Amino acid sequence: MSWFSNEIASVEAWFSSEEKVVLDFLEGAAKSIVANGGPVLINAAVAAVTAAETTGGTGAQKLQAATGAVVSTLKSQGLPVVQNAINAAIEGAVANLKSSLPAAAPALVPASAAAAPAA
Repeated sequence: MSWFSNEIASVEAWFSSEEKVVLDFLEGAAKSIVANGGPVLINAAVAAVTAAETTGGTGAQKLQAATGAVVSTLKSQGLPVVQNAINAAIEGAVANLKSSLPAAAPALVPASAAAAPAA
């Protein structure tokens, strides 16, 4: 059993059965990330997503910018450019970024509207 398989087994022990289904589903993506750059790929994806979010644009524009930055980093390090690993790393970085943002403020309702009787 590889180090990675041991780590997956350790992590799975902490999760419920529903969470294990998700982990099993994502295992292929995780293995692809590890095999195609590992920490370099992850760090490049986090930096690229953060930069793309800061720069702004449409979702497609941010994805294109992040992908280009990650590919550039991988090539500069002599690492393979494997699109599914890049996509998985970028999506993971986006998900982590979104989960770390503060929750949106609730919509404010004018006092007059809140006090009005329902029709």
